Amino acid sequence: MSSSDLRPFLSLPRIPSTPMIAVSPDPPFSPGPSYPSDPPFSPVPPTSTSPPPLPRRRAMRKSDETHLRVPSRAASLREERQKEEQDQGVWWAGIAKWAGRLRRPKEERRDGWEGSNRIHQSTPSPPPPRAGTPMSLPPRTISLELVRTFGIPLEVITDRERDSEPDPVDKRDHVAEGVPRLVRVCVEWIEANAIDKEGLYRVPGSHRKVQTYQLSIDTGAFDYVFPVHESPHTVASLLKKYLASIPGGIWGGDDVKIHLRNAIISTPPAFLNPLLRKTLISPSHFNLVRYLTRHLSRITAHSNTNKMTPENLAIVMFPGVEALIEVLVRNWEEVFGREGEKAAERGVGGVALAAE
Repeated sequence: MSSSDLRPFLSLPRIPSTPMIAVSPDPPFSPGPSYPSDPPFSPVPPTSTSPPPLPRRRAMRKSDETHLRVPSRAASLREERQKEEQDQGVWWAGIAKWAGRLRRPKEERRDGWEGSNRIHQSTPSPPPPRAGTPMSLPPRTISLELVRTFGIPLEVITDRERDSEPDPVDKRDHVAEGVPRLVRVCVEWIEANAIDKEGLYRVPGSHRKVQTYQLSIDTGAFDYVFPVHESPHTVASLLKKYLASIPGGIWGGDDVKIHLRNAIISTPPAFLNPLLRKTLISPSHFNLVRYLTRHLSRITAHSNTNKMTPENLAIVMFPGVEALIEVLVRNWEEVFGREGEKAAERGVGGVALAAE
Protein backbone atom coordinates (compact mmCIF):
# COMPACT_ATOMS: atom_id res chain seq x y z
CA MET A 1 0.00 0.00 0.00
CA SER A 2 1.54 3.41 -0.98
CA SER A 3 1.49 6.65 1.03
CA SER A 4 -1.10 8.12 -1.29
CA ASP A 5 -3.44 5.38 -0.37
CA LEU A 6 -2.98 6.10 3.35
CA ARG A 7 -3.58 9.83 2.99
CA PRO A 8 -7.32 9.75 3.84
CA PHE A 9 -6.59 7.95 7.08
CA LEU A 10 -3.94 10.44 8.25
CA SER A 11 -6.50 13.15 8.87
CA LEU A 12 -8.41 11.00 11.39
CA PRO A 13 -7.79 11.56 15.10
CA ARG A 14 -5.31 9.22 16.58
CA ILE A 15 -6.65 6.62 19.03
CA PRO A 16 -4.36 5.76 21.87
CA SER A 17 -3.05 2.30 21.46
CA THR A 18 -3.82 -0.45 23.99
CA PRO A 19 -0.75 -1.60 25.84
CA MET A 20 0.39 -5.00 24.81
CA ILE A 21 -0.02 -7.84 27.35
CA ALA A 22 2.75 -10.30 27.44
CA VAL A 23 1.49 -13.91 27.63
CA SER A 24 3.88 -16.47 28.91
CA PRO A 25 3.90 -19.80 27.13
CA ASP A 26 2.34 -22.90 28.80
CA PRO A 27 4.66 -24.98 30.88
CA PRO A 28 5.68 -28.25 29.36
CA PHE A 29 3.24 -31.18 30.01
CA SER A 30 4.27 -33.54 32.74
CA PRO A 31 2.48 -36.95 32.83
CA GLY A 32 3.11 -37.33 36.56
CA PRO A 33 4.17 -40.42 38.39
CA SER A 34 3.43 -43.69 36.65
CA TYR A 35 2.21 -46.88 38.33
CA PRO A 36 2.98 -50.38 37.25
CA SER A 37 -0.66 -51.22 36.59
CA ASP A 38 -1.38 -48.14 34.47
CA PRO A 39 -0.99 -48.42 30.72
CA PRO A 40 1.66 -46.24 29.15
CA PHE A 41 0.45 -42.74 28.47
CA SER A 42 0.26 -41.60 24.89
CA PRO A 43 -0.12 -37.84 24.27
CA VAL A 44 -1.38 -38.53 20.74
CA PRO A 45 -5.21 -37.98 20.67
CA PRO A 46 -7.35 -40.71 19.13
CA THR A 47 -8.21 -40.44 15.52
CA SER A 48 -12.03 -40.73 16.17
CA THR A 49 -13.96 -38.65 18.69
CA SER A 50 -17.14 -40.92 18.84
CA PRO A 51 -17.38 -43.34 21.81
CA PRO A 52 -16.98 -47.03 21.12
CA PRO A 53 -20.27 -48.97 20.60
CA LEU A 54 -21.74 -50.88 23.56
CA PRO A 55 -21.97 -54.67 23.39
CA ARG A 56 -25.35 -55.96 22.16
CA ARG A 57 -27.54 -57.25 25.00
CA ARG A 58 -30.08 -60.06 24.59
CA ALA A 59 -33.69 -59.09 25.38
CA MET A 60 -34.76 -60.53 28.74
CA ARG A 61 -38.09 -62.29 29.22
CA LYS A 62 -40.22 -62.01 32.30
CA SER A 63 -39.21 -65.47 33.38
CA ASP A 64 -35.52 -64.49 33.23
CA GLU A 65 -36.10 -61.85 35.91
CA THR A 66 -38.08 -64.10 38.27
CA HIS A 67 -35.00 -65.21 40.13
CA LEU A 68 -34.10 -61.58 40.73
CA ARG A 69 -37.31 -60.81 42.61
CA VAL A 70 -37.29 -60.65 46.35
CA PRO A 71 -40.11 -62.76 47.92
CA SER A 72 -42.54 -60.95 50.17
CA ARG A 73 -42.81 -61.50 53.89
CA ALA A 74 -46.10 -63.39 53.59
CA ALA A 75 -44.68 -65.69 50.92
CA SER A 76 -41.64 -66.39 53.05
CA LEU A 77 -43.80 -67.27 56.07
CA ARG A 78 -45.99 -69.52 53.94
CA GLU A 79 -43.02 -71.38 52.54
CA GLU A 80 -41.57 -71.81 56.02
CA ARG A 81 -44.87 -73.15 57.38
CA GLN A 82 -45.26 -75.60 54.49
CA LYS A 83 -41.72 -76.79 54.99
CA GLU A 84 -42.30 -77.33 58.71
CA GLU A 85 -45.51 -79.28 58.03
CA GLN A 86 -43.75 -81.47 55.50
CA ASP A 87 -40.91 -82.08 57.96
CA GLN A 88 -43.39 -83.03 60.71
CA GLY A 89 -45.48 -85.30 58.44
CA VAL A 90 -48.75 -83.38 58.89
CA TRP A 91 -49.79 -84.00 55.29
CA TRP A 92 -49.34 -87.74 55.64
CA ALA A 93 -51.16 -87.65 58.93
CA GLY A 94 -54.25 -86.18 57.24
CA ILE A 95 -54.19 -88.90 54.60
CA ALA A 96 -53.87 -91.55 57.28
CA LYS A 97 -56.81 -90.05 59.19
CA TRP A 98 -59.16 -90.35 56.20
CA ALA A 99 -57.80 -93.79 55.35
CA GLY A 100 -58.56 -94.91 58.90
CA ARG A 101 -62.11 -93.63 58.65
CA LEU A 102 -62.64 -95.58 55.45
CA ARG A 103 -61.20 -98.75 56.99
CA ARG A 104 -63.44 -98.61 60.07
CA PRO A 105 -66.41 -101.01 60.16
CA LYS A 106 -69.83 -99.71 59.19
CA GLU A 107 -71.15 -100.20 62.73
CA GLU A 108 -68.49 -97.91 64.18
CA ARG A 109 -69.19 -95.26 61.52
CA ARG A 110 -72.91 -95.43 62.33
CA ASP A 111 -72.19 -95.05 66.06
CA GLY A 112 -70.02 -92.06 65.38
CA TRP A 113 -72.70 -90.58 63.13
CA GLU A 114 -75.32 -90.96 65.86
CA GLY A 115 -72.91 -89.54 68.41
CA SER A 116 -72.41 -86.44 66.31
CA ASN A 117 -76.17 -85.97 66.28
CA ARG A 118 -76.26 -86.15 70.06
CA ILE A 119 -73.42 -83.67 70.33
CA HIS A 120 -75.21 -81.13 68.14
CA GLN A 121 -78.48 -81.76 70.05
CA SER A 122 -80.43 -82.46 66.89
CA THR A 123 -83.10 -85.05 66.28
CA PRO A 124 -81.26 -88.05 64.85
CA SER A 125 -82.45 -89.36 61.54
CA PRO A 126 -82.90 -93.09 61.02
CA PRO A 127 -79.62 -94.86 60.31
CA PRO A 128 -78.85 -95.75 56.72
CA PRO A 129 -79.80 -99.28 55.65
CA ARG A 130 -77.15 -101.94 55.89
CA ALA A 131 -75.62 -103.50 52.84
CA GLY A 132 -77.64 -106.37 51.44
CA THR A 133 -81.00 -105.24 52.83
CA PRO A 134 -83.69 -103.91 50.45
CA MET A 135 -84.16 -100.16 50.64
CA SER A 136 -87.54 -99.33 52.15
CA LEU A 137 -89.59 -96.78 50.21
CA PRO A 138 -92.50 -94.76 51.60
CA PRO A 139 -95.88 -96.15 50.65
CA ARG A 140 -97.47 -94.66 47.55
CA THR A 141 -100.31 -92.42 48.58
CA ILE A 142 -102.10 -92.58 45.24
CA SER A 143 -101.68 -94.49 42.03
CA LEU A 144 -101.03 -92.53 38.87
CA GLU A 145 -103.59 -94.65 37.05
CA LEU A 146 -106.28 -93.16 39.30
CA VAL A 147 -105.45 -89.57 38.28
CA ARG A 148 -104.17 -90.00 34.75
CA THR A 149 -106.39 -88.37 32.11
CA PHE A 150 -104.61 -88.46 28.74
CA GLY A 151 -104.94 -91.77 26.91
CA ILE A 152 -107.62 -93.17 29.25
CA PRO A 153 -110.92 -94.44 27.77
CA LEU A 154 -113.72 -91.93 27.94
CA GLU A 155 -116.06 -94.16 29.99
CA VAL A 156 -113.36 -94.65 32.64
CA ILE A 157 -112.81 -90.90 32.96
CA THR A 158 -116.51 -90.08 33.29
CA ASP A 159 -117.17 -92.87 35.82
CA ARG A 160 -114.17 -91.87 37.90
CA GLU A 161 -115.11 -88.19 37.95
CA ARG A 162 -118.73 -89.02 38.72
CA ASP A 163 -117.63 -90.84 41.88
CA SER A 164 -114.94 -88.36 43.03
CA GLU A 165 -115.97 -84.99 41.61
CA PRO A 166 -115.39 -82.41 44.38
CA ASP A 167 -117.48 -79.74 42.66
CA PRO A 168 -120.51 -81.14 40.80
CA VAL A 169 -121.53 -79.77 37.44
CA ASP A 170 -123.96 -76.88 37.43
CA LYS A 171 -127.38 -78.47 37.22
CA ARG A 172 -128.63 -75.60 35.07
CA ASP A 173 -126.36 -76.75 32.24
CA HIS A 174 -127.58 -80.27 31.52
CA VAL A 175 -125.45 -80.40 28.35
CA ALA A 176 -122.26 -80.44 30.47
CA GLU A 177 -123.31 -83.57 32.39
CA GLY A 178 -121.14 -86.58 31.66
CA VAL A 179 -118.37 -84.50 30.05
CA PRO A 180 -114.76 -84.85 31.31
CA ARG A 181 -113.71 -82.09 33.63
CA LEU A 182 -110.72 -81.06 31.51
CA VAL A 183 -112.98 -80.48 28.50
CA ARG A 184 -115.40 -78.39 30.52
CA VAL A 185 -112.65 -76.27 32.07
CA CYS A 186 -110.99 -75.54 28.70
CA VAL A 187 -114.30 -74.73 26.99
CA GLU A 188 -115.52 -72.47 29.80
CA TRP A 189 -112.21 -70.59 29.91
CA ILE A 190 -112.16 -70.03 26.14
CA GLU A 191 -115.80 -68.89 26.00
CA ALA A 192 -115.24 -66.49 28.91
CA ASN A 193 -111.87 -65.00 27.89
CA ALA A 194 -111.05 -65.60 24.22
CA ILE A 195 -114.10 -66.36 22.13
CA ASP A 196 -113.22 -63.42 19.82
CA LYS A 197 -109.57 -64.47 19.41
CA GLU A 198 -108.65 -64.67 15.74
CA GLY A 199 -107.53 -68.09 14.58
CA LEU A 200 -108.93 -69.97 17.56
CA TYR A 201 -108.16 -73.72 17.29
CA ARG A 202 -106.25 -73.00 14.08
CA VAL A 203 -103.16 -71.25 15.47
CA PRO A 204 -101.04 -73.64 17.57
CA GLY A 205 -100.13 -72.73 21.12
CA SER A 206 -96.91 -73.14 23.09
CA HIS A 207 -95.78 -76.76 22.84
CA ARG A 208 -93.74 -76.46 26.04
CA LYS A 209 -96.70 -75.17 28.04
CA VAL A 210 -99.00 -77.85 26.64
CA GLN A 211 -96.51 -80.51 27.71
CA THR A 212 -96.30 -78.94 31.17
CA TYR A 213 -100.08 -78.87 31.55
CA GLN A 214 -100.35 -82.49 30.42
CA LEU A 215 -97.76 -83.64 32.94
CA SER A 216 -99.43 -81.67 35.71
CA ILE A 217 -102.86 -83.14 34.87
CA ASP A 218 -101.63 -86.74 34.60
CA THR A 219 -99.87 -86.51 37.98
CA GLY A 220 -102.82 -84.95 39.79
CA ALA A 221 -101.04 -81.65 40.47
CA PHE A 222 -103.30 -79.46 38.31
CA ASP A 223 -106.10 -77.58 40.06
CA TYR A 224 -108.07 -77.10 36.81
CA VAL A 225 -107.74 -73.32 36.92
CA PHE A 226 -106.05 -71.52 34.04
CA PRO A 227 -104.58 -68.06 34.64
CA VAL A 228 -106.40 -65.18 33.00
CA HIS A 229 -103.27 -64.09 31.10
CA GLU A 230 -102.77 -67.55 29.58
CA SER A 231 -102.62 -67.74 25.79
CA PRO A 232 -105.96 -68.87 24.27
CA HIS A 233 -104.08 -70.86 21.65
CA THR A 234 -102.31 -72.84 24.39
CA VAL A 235 -105.60 -73.78 26.08
CA ALA A 236 -107.14 -74.68 22.71
CA SER A 237 -104.10 -76.82 21.81
CA LEU A 238 -104.36 -78.59 25.16
CA LEU A 239 -108.00 -79.45 24.48
CA LYS A 240 -107.20 -80.70 20.97
CA LYS A 241 -104.39 -82.86 22.33
CA TYR A 242 -106.68 -84.45 24.91
CA LEU A 243 -109.37 -85.18 22.31
CA ALA A 244 -106.72 -86.80 20.10
CA SER A 245 -105.54 -88.98 23.02
CA ILE A 246 -108.96 -90.56 23.65
CA PRO A 247 -108.86 -94.20 22.49
CA GLY A 248 -111.10 -94.40 19.43
CA GLY A 249 -111.62 -90.63 19.36
CA ILE A 250 -114.86 -88.90 20.29
CA TRP A 251 -116.76 -91.31 18.01
CA GLY A 252 -115.55 -94.53 19.63
CA GLY A 253 -113.77 -96.03 16.64
CA ASP A 254 -113.01 -95.68 12.96
CA ASP A 255 -115.91 -97.92 11.92
CA VAL A 256 -118.38 -95.68 13.75
CA LYS A 257 -116.88 -92.61 12.11
CA ILE A 258 -117.16 -94.16 8.66
CA HIS A 259 -120.78 -95.16 9.27
CA LEU A 260 -121.73 -91.65 10.42
CA ARG A 261 -119.90 -90.07 7.50
CA ASN A 262 -121.94 -92.13 5.06
CA ALA A 263 -125.24 -91.70 6.93
CA ILE A 264 -125.03 -87.91 7.00
CA ILE A 265 -125.62 -87.84 3.26
CA SER A 266 -129.16 -89.21 3.46
CA THR A 267 -130.24 -88.26 7.01
CA PRO A 268 -132.01 -84.96 7.71
CA PRO A 269 -130.71 -82.93 10.69
CA ALA A 270 -133.92 -83.62 12.66
CA PHE A 271 -133.11 -87.34 12.77
CA LEU A 272 -129.41 -87.04 13.61
CA ASN A 273 -130.03 -87.11 17.36
CA PRO A 274 -131.46 -90.65 17.49
CA LEU A 275 -128.91 -91.73 14.90
CA LEU A 276 -126.03 -90.56 17.09
CA ARG A 277 -127.50 -92.13 20.22
CA LYS A 278 -127.88 -95.42 18.41
CA THR A 279 -124.53 -95.41 16.63
CA LEU A 280 -122.12 -94.08 19.28
CA ILE A 281 -120.77 -96.78 21.57
CA SER A 282 -121.63 -95.11 24.91
CA PRO A 283 -123.60 -92.19 26.37
CA SER A 284 -120.27 -90.58 27.30
CA HIS A 285 -119.36 -90.22 23.63
CA PHE A 286 -122.78 -88.76 22.82
CA ASN A 287 -122.49 -86.21 25.66
CA LEU A 288 -119.02 -85.21 24.51
CA VAL A 289 -120.10 -84.74 20.87
CA ARG A 290 -123.11 -82.71 21.93
CA TYR A 291 -121.04 -80.49 24.26
CA LEU A 292 -118.23 -79.88 21.76
CA THR A 293 -120.54 -79.05 18.86
CA ARG A 294 -122.38 -76.53 21.03
CA HIS A 295 -119.03 -74.93 21.86
CA LEU A 296 -118.10 -74.76 18.19
CA SER A 297 -121.46 -73.23 17.30
CA ARG A 298 -120.87 -70.49 19.88
CA ILE A 299 -117.48 -69.78 18.33
CA THR A 300 -118.94 -69.50 14.83
CA ALA A 301 -121.41 -66.91 16.17
CA HIS A 302 -118.34 -64.63 16.50
CA SER A 303 -116.83 -65.55 13.13
CA ASN A 304 -116.71 -61.87 12.12
CA THR A 305 -113.94 -61.32 14.67
CA ASN A 306 -112.29 -64.73 15.15
CA LYS A 307 -112.47 -65.66 11.43
CA MET A 308 -113.52 -69.24 12.28
CA THR A 309 -116.47 -70.51 10.25
CA PRO A 310 -118.12 -73.93 10.74
CA GLU A 311 -116.17 -75.25 7.78
CA ASN A 312 -112.84 -74.01 9.17
CA LEU A 313 -113.53 -75.44 12.63
CA ALA A 314 -114.57 -78.79 11.17
CA ILE A 315 -111.34 -79.02 9.18
CA VAL A 316 -108.96 -78.14 12.04
CA MET A 317 -110.80 -80.02 14.79
CA PHE A 318 -112.06 -83.26 13.22
CA PRO A 319 -110.47 -83.95 9.83
CA GLY A 320 -112.17 -86.76 7.95
CA VAL A 321 -115.71 -86.01 9.15
CA GLU A 322 -115.88 -82.35 8.18
CA ALA A 323 -119.33 -82.68 6.60
CA LEU A 324 -120.82 -84.28 9.73
CA ILE A 325 -119.31 -81.68 12.08
CA GLU A 326 -120.37 -78.83 9.85
CA VAL A 327 -123.98 -80.07 9.84
CA LEU A 328 -124.01 -80.53 13.63
CA VAL A 329 -122.55 -77.05 14.21
CA ARG A 330 -124.88 -75.26 11.82
CA ASN A 331 -128.00 -77.12 13.04
CA TRP A 332 -127.13 -77.62 16.69
CA GLU A 333 -130.49 -76.41 18.03
CA GLU A 334 -132.38 -78.62 15.60
CA VAL A 335 -130.26 -81.68 16.36
CA PHE A 336 -129.72 -81.40 20.13
CA GLY A 337 -132.48 -78.96 21.11
CA ARG A 338 -136.05 -79.77 22.06
CA GLU A 339 -136.97 -80.98 18.60
CA GLY A 340 -133.99 -83.27 18.51
CA GLU A 341 -134.75 -84.66 21.95
CA LYS A 342 -138.35 -85.33 20.92
CA ALA A 343 -137.10 -87.15 17.86
CA ALA A 344 -134.81 -89.20 20.07
CA GLU A 345 -137.75 -90.11 22.30
CA ARG A 346 -139.73 -91.27 19.28
CA GLY A 347 -136.66 -93.27 18.42
CA VAL A 348 -136.76 -95.43 15.39
CA GLY A 349 -137.63 -92.94 12.68
CA GLY A 350 -134.13 -91.63 12.20
CA VAL A 351 -132.52 -95.02 12.51
CA ALA A 352 -134.87 -96.57 9.97
CA LEU A 353 -134.27 -93.73 7.58
CA ALA A 354 -130.52 -94.11 7.95
CA ALA A 355 -130.75 -97.85 7.42
CA GLU A 356 -132.50 -97.38 4.11
